[in-house]
Amino acid sequence: MESGENKLLPVVISSKRRADSTRVGGLIAYKALCAYDNKIITTSEDVPGEWLTYMKDALNNYPVTRILSDGTPDVNKYELLNVITIPGEPLPNRPETLLKNLRRTKSSLFVKKAKLPITQRIWVSCLFYMRQSKEQYSLHELISGTIEDMISIGVFPDVDISNIFCVDGSKILYTEKESCTKLCIRGINR
Repeated sequence: MESGENKLLPVVISSKRRADSTRVGGLIAYKALCAYDNKIITTSEDVPGEWLTYMKDALNNYPVTRILSDGTPDVNKYELLNVITIPGEPLPNRPETLLKNLRRTKSSLFVKKAKLPITQRIWVSCLFYMRQSKEQYSLHELISGTIEDMISIGVFPDVDISNIFCVDGSKILYTEKESCTKLCIRGINR
């Protein structure tokens, strides 16, 4: 880090003192939220201690929260095995004609070349990019339908899907761009 560059995180709660205008030579002690370089972030001395602690935790944990909320993996814990992008509007039950097309173009859906079916223990995050419409599907319906589609085209084993450890991080995102379903498949080494 260069000497002129300010670093915000991590923030800390520090004890500060300021001159007391009512007493000559008097000091008033207060707690303040400070940046890593000791610059004061809070502007009021009247902020309760619980609020300072809450703000400190929220700021220090923001990068972790952002990583998990947008569906990207914590690469330190889980290996990203593959990302599958299925073009078109997310549907809970795809018609057989769409499934035939997926089977035919299966290899082009993957970011990395994959050995199929994926049998190791995995964490699947399904991100459903869809346009706002009158027909609303629940997240559960979309996840179940997508997993069934992946079984039917041979991505996951057809008999036992117990290798899917969790589907945390799955969500519906509304977009004006092209609709698609994105599956981030991460290996769980436990």
